Amino acid sequence: MQPVGIAVDPNGDLWVADSGNGRVLRFARPFDSGQKFGQRANLVIGQSGFNIKITDPTRVNMSRPYGIAHTVEGQLLVSDIVHNRVLLFRKSLSGQYSNGQQASVVFGQRDFTSTAIGGDETRFAVPMHIATDTDDRLYVADSLNRRIAIFDRVLSAPNNAPPAVSLPFVTGNNDRLGTVQGITVSSRTGELWVADTSNNRVVRFPRFDLLALNPAASAVLTTPAQPLAVATDAADNLLVADGTNRVAMYYPGLTAVSAAHFLRRRVSPGMVAALYPLSIRFGEETSVFSALPLPKELADFEVLVNDSPAPLYFVSPTQINFYVPMNVEQGSLAEFIVQRKSTKQILASGLLDIGVATPSFFTTTQNGQGQIAAINEDGSINTNTNGIARGGVVQLFATGQGFIPDAPPDGEAPTGPVCGRDEHR
Repeated sequence: MQPVGIAVDPNGDLWVADSGNGRVLRFARPFDSGQKFGQRANLVIGQSGFNIKITDPTRVNMSRPYGIAHTVEGQLLVSDIVHNRVLLFRKSLSGQYSNGQQASVVFGQRDFTSTAIGGDETRFAVPMHIATDTDDRLYVADSLNRRIAIFDRVLSAPNNAPPAVSLPFVTGNNDRLGTVQGITVSSRTGELWVADTSNNRVVRFPRFDLLALNPAASAVLTTPAQPLAVATDAADNLLVADGTNRVAMYYPGLTAVSAAHFLRRRVSPGMVAALYPLSIRFGEETSVFSALPLPKELADFEVLVNDSPAPLYFVSPTQINFYVPMNVEQGSLAEFIVQRKSTKQILASGLLDIGVATPSFFTTTQNGQGQIAAINEDGSINTNTNGIARGGVVQLFATGQGFIPDAPPDGEAPTGPVCGRDEHR
């Protein structure tokens, strides 16, 4: 009744905070059972049996379990919002749990029978979701105290331990957290995501070892409705359950510039552009196209522009150069997605403004600085010491001319002259 918190332990078992019944239930590897409906729990924690409900505060009993987390070796942590505490349940020496077993350690209260709400550093006020990291630290969304309490090395912590770090603020003393409810820690980066529920935002903090130097948030995402719970998937993408009865997924962002001048301008149809990820890496491979027509997949990467793959010049961990499709609508917001071709894993996405034209010349330094790239009539590179004679012909290279009605297919070389804008009219 009223299941709120869920977690999967290192063995693949599913744990559910059956809040209305004052207990936590374990379901053994539910996807391996072959049974889609009516699976039965094989363990109960928080009550002495499956058919008993006692909510008095003890080592055994819980009133309203809410958040669930596990240590690296699968020890169980549960928040109890009515008794304002978090309990640690240890496995036996044989590595097992037993029905109705006693808690080993209590956080947020001085003992196992106290329930008082409090605002000092060792007390909680309705602790909701909890999380752990790869060093067995405990992260608690201390909701009514409007803070995140972080406890170091919980397996060796005593009862009523003080937190190692307390996070009440987001970007400064004038930006306090609201009623915090959801919390998760990335297993890949150690970064902390917090559902700042009453402020309608999700906040990211740096990993634990950086918090002492800079406890300010590293990112703030405004949400249209109250975020209730947060999680990250295997690719470290953020999932948010909110008050509109939905789960929203957030991917890392993208930014794009002209691959010629690298200035912050709008991309335009037919432009050679460079995509950059924000705060992540696309991967670890670097690859360059080898022949025309340009490939629409390179090193298992593809760039989708409004769901259509774009031709690729170059991919690397931090940059992708590609051809903006000629048919993308000017004056629109286009969706750009970088994904792995083989798995369809989305690595980053963004909505980018499409301009009419973004003219720019390529340079010899290939970074938008220095001399414009030019080739003399004899095929040599034009330089200060290798100029072109008056009356000679020099080749320049540019991009960002905008839409051309009779342009060749995206990524293909023209087979003859292509009309310009004025000539076409």
